Amino acid sequence: LHRYGGAAPGDRTMLDSLCAAARALHALRSPGADPLAVLAAAVQSAEAAAEATRHMEAGAGRASYIGSARLLQPDPGAVAVAAVLRATLEGLRS
Repeated sequence: LHRYGGAAPGDRTMLDSLCAAARALHALRSPGADPLAVLAAAVQSAEAAAEATRHMEAGAGRASYIGSARLLQPDPGAVAVAAVLRATLEGLRS
């Protein structure tokens, strides 16, 4: 996504959630770790990162060229990444 779209973490895009989740997954990998607990930590990181986009200035993506008055909500792409991860976790738990 970074290479083709030019976005980076902090640009108020889906990469904010995706990179936060990836960092959590990487940090918590260890032999014997409970995969669901690791995924749950990644989901929490992604959700927090998605919410944090609410206060970011858009540097890439659609939000970078629409009026700032429309940017009162978290980035939809970041929220979608967190939602997909949450659904995956809930599906694996059931």
